[in-house]
Amino acid sequence: MLLLSDEVLLMILRHLNSSAVFTLSRTCKRLRNLCHDKEFSRHIDAPPDDYETLDLIFNSLLDRHTTSLRLASKCHGENSAFRSSIAPSHLAQICPSLRPNPSDINLTNLYLIRQRLDKSIFNLSSLPPSLRVLHLSGTIISNVTEQSGYFKNISEALPNLEDFDLTDCTWVPSHSLLGISKLPALKRLSLRGCREIGNCLAYSSLAFRFGFPSLKVLDVTNTQFGTGEFHSISLLKNLEELYVGEYDLQQNSNAIQDFSLHELIGLAHLQKIDLSGQDITDTGLNVLVRVPSLRRIDAHFTAITSGAIERFKQLRNGCIINKNMSYFEY
Repeated sequence: MLLLSDEVLLMILRHLNSSAVFTLSRTCKRLRNLCHDKEFSRHIDAPPDDYETLDLIFNSLLDRHTTSLRLASKCHGENSAFRSSIAPSHLAQICPSLRPNPSDINLTNLYLIRQRLDKSIFNLSSLPPSLRVLHLSGTIISNVTEQSGYFKNISEALPNLEDFDLTDCTWVPSHSLLGISKLPALKRLSLRGCREIGNCLAYSSLAFRFGFPSLKVLDVTNTQFGTGEFHSISLLKNLEELYVGEYDLQQNSNAIQDFSLHELIGLAHLQKIDLSGQDITDTGLNVLVRVPSLRRIDAHFTAITSGAIERFKQLRNGCIINKNMSYFEY
């Protein structure tokens, strides 16, 4: 392999993922130099999760050319014995305010998956304002309390954020919706598995009534989001996809019912909805006929009958209904 020219080796390296590139960079000096080419610093995707590799990334590869950084741990952050390989000194490298030359950071996409961090070293207000995508799926941020106001100034710190993923971030408090709702450019928000969301109707109603001006996709699957929030949801006129399913049927104490669906009729752009595990019957499906742009309905573990589905298809043959199992068959 080393008999090949640098140009040919670079062509080969372009077809490898970040993990393979970093592994090769440790084999010899020549490959290390090639793997440090600025082309491979643009998108750093899921390198080996160890301190040595992360130290190399943050101190050598991360530069003004880097637009996307994805770090994923194999262990879930909720494991109390798990400690993230990311050190405070590493996180400081992606915070413009902590660098000698803030213009060196041009990150637009940041993915910190299944990490375990502390709010004292991972502050949203310190992240690059250039961020458009921020995914913290499965990540635990310790010491976030009702009084900490962790999301309070996020709209000022990240004015360009379009995609915010907090899937399975069980530490996210219900009042966080108020801060997140002020993000002016936010188009996609995932709060899937954030069990605290929806436990206070006042926070939810205020956030959806007066915030989220650009939101198109909302995922509140497996939360306490229920019937009470639906009126406020009807004010999100740009909404295209709504996921409110409940896949843990032992947890669904705030089930969405048929009459709530009337609030969706005014959502002219709504194309997809997931109502799985909710208290929806044939009556609710009849209401959804009147949602003008609907193209897909997921209704697993509901009481909707096959006869109602057939009647719906006759009226709306362009809309797909996915239902594998009813609540009674579960």
